[in-house]
Amino acid sequence: MKGVNLRHEPKRPTKQWGVWIEVIIGGKELRGRRGFNTEADAQIGYVAACQEIAAMRAEADENDRRVKALAIPDLPPAPKGASLFETVAERWLAEHVKPMREAATYRGYRGVLDRYLLPIMRTWPVTDDVMSPQRLKDVLKRQLHEQGLSLQSRRACQRCLSAALGWAVAELPAGQLTRNPIFKQALYIRQETEKTVKLKQPANPMTADQAEAFLSWIFEQRRELWEFFLWLVDAGSRVGEASAVRFSKIDLEHGRAHVVSAFSSSQRWLERQQGDERGLGEKGTKTHREDQYIDLSDRLTDALRALKVANLENWLAYGRRGTQPDHVFLTRRLTPRRPDGMVYEAFRSACDELKLAGQTGTPFTIHNLRDTFATLAILGGRPIGWVSMMLGHADEQTTRSYYYKWIRTVEDNPLSRKMGK
Repeated sequence: MKGVNLRHEPKRPTKQWGVWIEVIIGGKELRGRRGFNTEADAQIGYVAACQEIAAMRAEADENDRRVKALAIPDLPPAPKGASLFETVAERWLAEHVKPMREAATYRGYRGVLDRYLLPIMRTWPVTDDVMSPQRLKDVLKRQLHEQGLSLQSRRACQRCLSAALGWAVAELPAGQLTRNPIFKQALYIRQETEKTVKLKQPANPMTADQAEAFLSWIFEQRRELWEFFLWLVDAGSRVGEASAVRFSKIDLEHGRAHVVSAFSSSQRWLERQQGDERGLGEKGTKTHREDQYIDLSDRLTDALRALKVANLENWLAYGRRGTQPDHVFLTRRLTPRRPDGMVYEAFRSACDELKLAGQTGTPFTIHNLRDTFATLAILGGRPIGWVSMMLGHADEQTTRSYYYKWIRTVEDNPLSRKMGK
């Protein structure tokens, strides 16, 4: 076979028979020698080497055939007057996303464009022949994957592209872009190795014993954060909602709270971008419900009464600087407690010290305290409607679909009732 040779070199002290390989496959040069002590062994090695090289050449030819079949042509020249992708993306962010969407959405889209999409697509004309499904799939499935982006990150890029190009269809002059080429294309950006990856993580609650052990550790080791974590476990609020809760919205006599706002790091980032250095970074809740009233447990109500007195004493000791803080959870400097590095470090330390993990070994996150509240309430027999109200879900079906596993545990078997069991 060309490139594979059998040779005898009597001057070599050992393995005088050898099979030499010098071939080029797929543009790569392969060189090497395999030595043998006898001619018979060398003949066997020669046949095996020929078969191996033939298989490698066949695989390379098949790969070339596939590449040519799926080859995407070079970008055509931009038609006169066509808008480039960078121009369209900046207009979309300024005219639609920034004034109409949440700060977190704007910040997320801004980051996706700057880090991943604009470096590749900055000068692409926004036209049907350029923004083809095949070319965009090549960006999302191949190019960004080769840069090391996870499926979750590439899915975020797909959502960003779909939203931007959907807006462009309605806003650009007629004839430039007539359809959204990437709409509902998320199924086609997975690699073969990613077919089992779950983009939406299931609930991962602590058990009752784990939750109590966690709170005990926080009380003993990080006392200044105990009431904050107690609220997350006993009230089920999102961490941003807990950070924004105020005493003026709490009825301690009846054990109720009105949840109307939430802290968002993206909202604070946007305020800083706009020159508001004193902004609190607070906005409406995730579902923008104005009627979200939640019930407080007895131990949480008692803890809040004591905390209200402590906050007043600290403010007086601080020299009554400014107005008396209304936020429930404060730092030592009497500023609102935020989900910052101190909070996350304390949570992680508690889980590590106590070796706390989910049923499948999945590490806990702070958001899982919300799962903990929901599942313990469901298993304790609380009505699903009440759990949904406490969580601030848009409707009861959201609660039912997310926590179905635990709801099904406490529901009766309808077949058993029919059969009289």
